[in-house]
Amino acid sequence: MTASAITAEEFLAVLHASMPEVRELDLRIDRIVRGEVTVRLAHDDKRLRPGGTISGPTVFMLADLALYGVTMSIVGLEPLAVTTDVTIHFLRKPAPAALVCTAKVLKAGKRLVIGSAEVMTEGMSDPVAHVVGTYSVPPRG
Repeated sequence: MTASAITAEEFLAVLHASMPEVRELDLRIDRIVRGEVTVRLAHDDKRLRPGGTISGPTVFMLADLALYGVTMSIVGLEPLAVTTDVTIHFLRKPAPAALVCTAKVLKAGKRLVIGSAEVMTEGMSDPVAHVVGTYSVPPRG
């Protein structure tokens, strides 16, 4: 296991500074190593949609944050890395519980980082969503 280019504390600080709404989330970074990040979002009834399932935008947000983190685990503290493409497949309804997302780098180049993520309902074995995303990294120098 290779060390991440950023720490969990640095990643949370970037999120809080650049996306103030993240401060309102009960978000935890469970694991961050080079090329892999696991984030956990505590359950909140405010994120439920009719039928008692967690909303799709909540699942998407968690996956996008995990992909942002895994990008910085490779390139370092780079708040200007941005999402350029995301495909999400919703596989099943997430139960009203905490969500856990693990993102992994598939390929890292000089300007693009491509990753995949699986979002799970905490305590369940089957993913609720499979996500593939690309982040653009600004040129250095």
